[in-house]
Amino acid sequence: MREKNVESGPCFINFRISALTEKWYGDSNKLFTAVFSFAKKLQPTIVFIDEIYAVLRSRSFTDHKSSTMVKAEFMTH
Repeated sequence: MREKNVESGPCFINFRISALTEKWYGDSNKLFTAVFSFAKKLQPTIVFIDEIYAVLRSRSFTDHKSSTMVKAEFMTH
């Protein structure tokens, strides 16, 4: 994750979705919460998530529970 701060504009947080997907159950949700909490403290902030389409595709019955939880966590922020 990289953060760039411009003196006269919003902060820009840029990261890849692969940085937030962890193999340990529940870690992805904690990382999402941490990123958006950080962004809220630095507001105004632009959060750019590269490759977000890999996670936020349409829901299906074949989705793994952890994938569904990440989608839900993203939508709450």
